[in-house]
Amino acid sequence: MLSRHINVYKFAKNNCMPVICRSDSAYICIVFLLSKVAQAVERVKVKLFSEKKDFMPPLSLLIIALLSTNRFLVAYPRKIPLSVNVSGTQTRRILLCPSEEFPGGLNYRIVDNSRHRYIIGDVFDSGFLILHADPSAVSRYVLVFVRKDETKYIKITTRHRYRGVCTTQVKEFTKKVWDPYYRRVARIPMDLEVTTKELNDNINAELVPSLGPNNMGPEDSHAPDITLVPVIFSIKLDKIDEFVIGEVKYNGYTVGSEISGLNLMNRRVTWRGGFMNPFITILSKYTDGTEVEAEYRLLPGKSDGFIVESIKRRLSNLCG
Repeated sequence: MLSRHINVYKFAKNNCMPVICRSDSAYICIVFLLSKVAQAVERVKVKLFSEKKDFMPPLSLLIIALLSTNRFLVAYPRKIPLSVNVSGTQTRRILLCPSEEFPGGLNYRIVDNSRHRYIIGDVFDSGFLILHADPSAVSRYVLVFVRKDETKYIKITTRHRYRGVCTTQVKEFTKKVWDPYYRRVARIPMDLEVTTKELNDNINAELVPSLGPNNMGPEDSHAPDITLVPVIFSIKLDKIDEFVIGEVKYNGYTVGSEISGLNLMNRRVTWRGGFMNPFITILSKYTDGTEVEAEYRLLPGKSDGFIVESIKRRLSNLCG
């Protein structure tokens, strides 16, 4: 009985290191899975002979046992890197599409029918290397946006997969008109006290009547109560590459201690309800490709001031 089972897996056992001859990644993974099953069968065979037993576990049990171990790793084939020159022409496998987040910006990505075999590698600008290819990456996206002051902003999003889990890494670069090279963006967190009358020179406060009660707008015949008009706090445009809003406070209370202030790319704070019924929303974007929107309400009598109304986490759009 044992020999019959072993003959079934003879082909897989003899091909435990499969040769990649097709571009279909699913096919490659299946072949790799069969090779792993064959290796597991071989180990079981040795154990059974050593214990002098004449039975063979069903294939389904072997696969379940294999998938339940941390040692089981799926081998994802490495893709062919294609260089991108953001100031030149691209190959037919590179698709350019307009940016939704940055009007006027362009996204570079691999076309759909080639993304299983190809990946964006080195990123250049007129011969200047901005970022090297990543051999372990499974996908890469490039955003290019030229600001009004002609500063060129480049965001490179790289995805990795390990043990079936995907991770994202975002790197940002800028180059001003007079700069000879690109520099990596690194921001300094700045604390925000939303009730203060004197804001930091790097933080902007914008009154937004359209977000207030009854959707107040400039066409209203009565002037809105300025104490109830929502306020949005953000870093000033000419400082967005240097600073980011860090810790948020309201009248001395810390708001948002549940959300991380590390690896921040951008943070926007909205204050609604005025002083009588303050409601604060914090929208944070991180370099791991995630966005967190957290809402807080003041609870009178509570020692730490604010309670969490909701926290929503989502993956940022890979093509910005």
